[in-house]
Amino acid sequence: MHKLADTYPSACKKHDVPVWVYIASDLSMRFHGVHSFHAFPYVVRAGGMVQAFGPEMGHKAVHPETGDISLACEGFNDKNTYDRQTPCDHDYLRKMARRTEPELLEDWFNRDVVGIFKQHHAFDAEGSSLATRRICLYPTIPITRTLRSCSLMRTIIP
Repeated sequence: MHKLADTYPSACKKHDVPVWVYIASDLSMRFHGVHSFHAFPYVVRAGGMVQAFGPEMGHKAVHPETGDISLACEGFNDKNTYDRQTPCDHDYLRKMARRTEPELLEDWFNRDVVGIFKQHHAFDAEGSSLATRRICLYPTIPITRTLRSCSLMRTIIP
């Protein structure tokens, strides 16, 4: 993720939230079939992003008696005084996406992302993405009815 962030065509000179968090969040939203940034808190709670990226993203805890899941995120700056429910605000994601020039984003994806994926053997000998062949790795999370309704999960889970 850090390699992708190092080459991302951000228009910002300074980032309060690391670029890799934006990329990971955006990818996680797309994997869940969600395109509205307002749904980011849902994706964080339902998906495995917090577990996949460790304590830097946040901590999930299950209440022993009720089974309720609580999420606490430290965040990446000291601007907020309230408890955070997500690693970053959904509005930050929206603004970051809006600031990125579409042509630069397309060039980045076609050049840098493909190169980094090749380094990590994300393509087979024919040049097809392994993800398109439904070889996707997910953290061990309970599959709920909500997750089954997501478009990507429908292609993986019968």
